[in-house]
Amino acid sequence: MNAKHTPLFVGIALVLLAASACGGAQATQVPAPRYPEPAAPAGPAAPAVPDYEGELERPSSADTGRAESALPSAPAASGGAAYPKGHEPEDMFFEDYGVNPIVDTEDDHTSTFGLDVDTGSYTVMRSYINDGYLPPADSVRVEEYVNYFEQGYPAPPFYQAFGITIDGAPSPFTQSERYHVMRVGIQGYEVPARERKPVSLTFVIDISGSMSMDNRLRLVKRSLEILVEGLRPSDVVGIVVYGSDARVVLEPTPASRQGRILEAIYSLETEGATNAEAGL
Repeated sequence: MNAKHTPLFVGIALVLLAASACGGAQATQVPAPRYPEPAAPAGPAAPAVPDYEGELERPSSADTGRAESALPSAPAASGGAAYPKGHEPEDMFFEDYGVNPIVDTEDDHTSTFGLDVDTGSYTVMRSYINDGYLPPADSVRVEEYVNYFEQGYPAPPFYQAFGITIDGAPSPFTQSERYHVMRVGIQGYEVPARERKPVSLTFVIDISGSMSMDNRLRLVKRSLEILVEGLRPSDVVGIVVYGSDARVVLEPTPASRQGRILEAIYSLETEGATNAEAGL
């Protein structure tokens, strides 16, 4: 399996209603997906949705803590859905956090936002569609759909931490010409591969009974395999696991011993309860 190295990318699409005295800026085109659409499968199965590696991605949650259970298992090789017709996955839970209200910049002209980028909502939607279902409405978070795609922001100058791209257009949400929609994009500095320093990684892995589903521990193993294959010989990897108890599965090992690391990863089996404190 070949690992793809994705440079550090931080992209934030921030939508504001801004009172403006000048004319609207030219609107930008809708960005293209990072990877092309795969061919639609034969038969009645739903068209595939693009993913990063040309495979079916199955993250264990929608994002950091909002959707707290795993996705359904992968479809059978025949192309059928992972669940019988009319039986959507029962271990997916989402919450409607509501919609932030529109704030007039005449009343409050300042705004803050985080530099983290979540894309989990898009991958949840893709997984539901590939299994033949529509995603739950509460799982849809527009900003995470937008963040999944490359925005094409220019790279910042050499060794500058990040660059800012701003554009805007007349607002389609109000009838007054006084209001415009403004987008603020942040592009992080991309560290050249040759300049990356050696890393020492310790993977702390939950192997409790709740991880026994095919799309949990098995997905962890696949993800770690991709990561390990992208490391340099000078990097170091260690593995700690926890179920009812915690133990060291792999002492810090040079990435040059890739076979030993992968053997440790694929030897993992589920057991016991979830003692995260012991793992940490």
